[in-house]
Formats: sequence, C-alpha cells, structure tokens
Amino acid sequence: MNAPARFDLALVYSSFRRHERYLNIAKALGRTRRIGLVDLGWEAKKLGTTEEAFRKALADQGVVPIDGPAVATAMIVPRLGPAHIDQLASWVDAHLDFGRALHLPSNPSLGVLGAQQLHQRFGPLTVLAYDLAHFAEYEPQTRLELNLVPHEIVEIGSPCAAHPVFPDFAADYVYAYPSHLAVPTKRHAYALVRDMWRALDALPRDQVVAFKPHNASDQGNNLSQYGRRPFLPAPTWMARWILKGTYRLLSIRRGRGTVADRIPEGILGKVTAVAHELAARRCVNVLERYPGFGLEHFIAGVRKGVITGLSNLVWEALYQRKPVFNADHMPPGDRPFNYPIMVERYAMHEWHGFSTRGFSTIGDSARRADLIGYLERLIAAPVPEGSGVSGSLTGLATGVD
Repeated sequence: MNAPARFDLALVYSSFRRHERYLNIAKALGRTRRIGLVDLGWEAKKLGTTEEAFRKALADQGVVPIDGPAVATAMIVPRLGPAHIDQLASWVDAHLDFGRALHLPSNPSLGVLGAQQLHQRFGPLTVLAYDLAHFAEYEPQTRLELNLVPHEIVEIGSPCAAHPVFPDFAADYVYAYPSHLAVPTKRHAYALVRDMWRALDALPRDQVVAFKPHNASDQGNNLSQYGRRPFLPAPTWMARWILKGTYRLLSIRRGRGTVADRIPEGILGKVTAVAHELAARRCVNVLERYPGFGLEHFIAGVRKGVITGLSNLVWEALYQRKPVFNADHMPPGDRPFNYPIMVERYAMHEWHGFSTRGFSTIGDSARRADLIGYLERLIAAPVPEGSGVSGSLTGLATGVD
C-alpha cells in the first residue's frame, strides 16, 4: 500500500467566486509549500471558461489535485451548505487526515454558516476573518451559533495587495458594474448606469479607465453584458452629446418626480444601452487581457479610484485605500438585506464624488493582519488534530509571534 501524499494545505474547492483568495494563497505559497485541491465537482459547470481559467491558474502556481489518500497540516473550507458539508466530510473520512480545519468566508461581512455541523464533522474551527470590524455583520445570528462550539477567530486582512495575481495590471480608474441583485428594477438600473456614466464621462480623456464586467458568468451579469455589444452607428462624439442631453431632459423635475419617472421602462432601457456602449468605447476591457476573476484581483493596480454601485468589492477598495465613487443612491426597495447594512456601516450616505470617507471604517488591525504569514507559521508549527480553542478567542494574523 502506498504511503499517503503529504500536503501543507488542502484547499476545498466549490467555485472560484466562493474563494477568490485561494489564488493569492497559491501565488504566495505554491512554489515553496505543497498545496492540494479537494475538488468534488460542485458548481463546476456553471461558470464556463472563467472557472476553467481559475483552476488552471491554481495549477500554474503548483496546486495539485488530491486524488488519493493524503495528509495535510490544515484544510481550508469555504462557505458550504449542509448537504455539501456532509459530502465533504464523507470524502475526508475516506481520503484525508488533517491537523486543523480553517474556515474562509467568501466575503468580509459574512459569518460562519453551519458552525455546529462544521465542528461536528471537522473538529474545532479556526475562522479566518478578513476584518473583525465587519465580520458577520450581515449575519449576526451566526455568531451566536459559533459561540456554542470550540473555535478561534484569526483576523487575516486581504492578501490581494501584498500578493497580487496580476501585478502588471494598471489603470487610473476602474469602472465596475455591481451585482444585479443590488439593482431590483429597470428604473434603478437606469439611475445607476446614468450616474456611473456621468462620473466616467467627467474624467480627463487621458486617464486610463478599465472596464471590469461582473464575474457572474463569462459574459458578465445582466448589467454589464450590454456594454460589450457594439451597436451604435453614430460616432462617439455625437452619441456622447445626445446622451448627455437626454439625461438632462429626463432629469427635469415634474411634480414629485422627474421626467424619467413618467417614461416607459422600455425607453429607459434603450438609453441605458447607449450608456453601456459609450462606456465600453471609453474604457479598456479587462477581459481582453485577463480572465474574468473577481475585481479583488485588480484593485491593487488602480491608481486613482473605483466607479461602482453597492458591491462587496467596496470593502477591498477601502482596505487598499482606493477612493470609491458610489453611483447607487436609490432607496433600499426590494434589495437583499445586506445592501442597506453596507450603506450604513460604510457611511455611504455621506460620500460625495470619489470618496475616502469609508477608509476609516476598516479596522487598523485588519490592515496590519497577514494571512500568508499566519499560514506560514501554522505550517511550520502544525497544530495537532483536535486542539481547538474553547469559546471565542480572537487572534491576529500580524506575522509577529
């Protein structure tokens, strides 16, 4: 019988959107540490070529599939539902011995889903929290469940600036559509794209602006796909002039609203499509040179600011001290519950133009934290299996013992 393969880290994989930072980990450690990928085939077909490109990028950094008996110092588990946790546990029981289970949420404001189930199946948890100031703010109830099981919380910050995936990417600004979940109606989409385009159009023409489609699919999401379909026969200068005049006309006050409030949504959609096209003409499309990974991987190369709406990428931009232009000023409406929380926690109602007001909402300890340094120390001095820390001990991944 062959001896089990030995790994320093085992990364449990579902889809790249759930664990963008795996690529930063691989970039920093893949050539000096042995990293394995636990891929049980979840969601693999949903994201097409972008998903394939992410897996290839991990492989290029030395990450290899775990396809037989193995031993790992630590296993990083992303956010999973109950059925996937059970499926993973069955696979681990049959194939993998590990020293410590680390849980990595998919964004800084999420908590730990299924903490008791994770503890039951994998033992005491180490939760990797990007920023203690924002940890579980979308899901405060998950902290109650987490406190019922042995665990520790380690603040890790973000590795995207210190270990960039695309170190050659550079732009003055990035123009990035948020998730369409943040935009519940076509009128809302009209207002968002109008204000994003106005901010873009006001920039000096010599500024390099990168257009980043959303990574919901290979073609972007419902908002960003129009911007990649050239259709306007008019020259750019004429289309710009017409669009600016149209926006001024539709913004005229009429009673309790504006002219736009009385226009059918179909017509507003055509105006929005023109703005999409002009934005695409003005910007450099990131997808022409890079795969459509999360915007987190491009923020480090942005020199002056980010134009967007309500998006989870705002935390990464603020963390890296990049001014953000928030073009979404519509009321909460039917949006998911996390968006009003985001507006309140980042004090976005006080932002004007390219704002730096949100910089202070990021914890100082988060900016000092060092995920890669923490993982290096964990690998060098592995924690024995089953040695969790009871209660809610909080650690800091500062790179200093």
